Amino acid sequence: MARARGFKWDNVQKKQFVVDSNGVETTLLDETGSGGGGGGITSYTDITARNAATPSTGDLAYITSTGGLYIWDSSEWDRIWAGEDSVPTWTTELSNDIIVLNTDGTPTTLTVAATDAEGFDITYTYDTSPSNQAQATIVNNNDGTFTLTPSTTASDIGDFILRVKATDGLQVISTTATARLTFSDDITFDSSEIGITTNSTNYVDWAYSAATNNWGMGASSELTSGRKYLEIEILPDSTAGYFIGLARSDLPQMSIGYNDPTGVVSYNQGAVWTNATYFYPSPSFFHVNDGDVFQIAYDNTTNEVWFNKNNTAGAWWPSDPSSGTGHLLSGTSGQPFRLVFGSGGGSTARIVGDIKTGSKTLSYPLPTGFSTH
Repeated sequence: MARARGFKWDNVQKKQFVVDSNGVETTLLDETGSGGGGGGITSYTDITARNAATPSTGDLAYITSTGGLYIWDSSEWDRIWAGEDSVPTWTTELSNDIIVLNTDGTPTTLTVAATDAEGFDITYTYDTSPSNQAQATIVNNNDGTFTLTPSTTASDIGDFILRVKATDGLQVISTTATARLTFSDDITFDSSEIGITTNSTNYVDWAYSAATNNWGMGASSELTSGRKYLEIEILPDSTAGYFIGLARSDLPQMSIGYNDPTGVVSYNQGAVWTNATYFYPSPSFFHVNDGDVFQIAYDNTTNEVWFNKNNTAGAWWPSDPSSGTGHLLSGTSGQPFRLVFGSGGGSTARIVGDIKTGSKTLSYPLPTGFSTH
């Protein structure tokens, strides 16, 4: 619905004035519209009753329920308004949560709603950043809903910002959200592995006992090749004394001791094992407690790994994966990696963790250049 400013309505007299470009009232029209060249004024109880009529160009409609005056321009009703215009108000905005698109191509429908104090119809539009995003095809349903149909092409993974705008014809407001397309692969655990207590998917429960595990490591299924990122949220019931790390697929279920963590970078209470070297990479790595999120980035094509926890700024080890060189794993180059869990000693140790891949909502943004596992 557009706006017209060529008339002024006197709600007390139920009369209409023609107003010139300087805002001067020039002609008083009666309810038949005489003297104005239009088709007359008709009162309706509400918008529904007005829309049921068959108007002619220039017809005027007065809505008694709202006090609004409209003119038919041959294609739509334009509301006549000569007062100050207020900004529309959102009643339903886009969610602050990241919109995870369905990798099977199933559409996602987003809904927004806005109102206008003067009663003007709201028109909804949208744009994206980047404007050439390939993650989804977007359809504006022109009713406050938008249908996002995701790409099913793996190379189209990534994020884009969706901005939805609402206008009353003069004022514009907007609301934004981040949409994400990622193709995930599950990480599974088999109870035949040393210390793995149960078969599971994207969840691990590894328990160590010196009497039964013989210092062994439990490993996950092979991780997807490439530059990948995943998270492990430490859950209650975990105890001190465990390592979390990566090993090459050709080094599963290895016997480990303080002098034989070959090919493994592990993490436990601040200690990193790598090729029989024991050291502290950063003070922020001293402890991993319940609720902490352990972050892993890796590139098995270049044999590099990176660690952080809770997205601590400046604490990625050995450098920021978005721009720096990772720790090089020894072993057979090009082999897939596996998650490994072991113990640094003591009578018992246990790690219970929620493994977050692309099938779950990540706690932190992806490092630049990486995709979710």
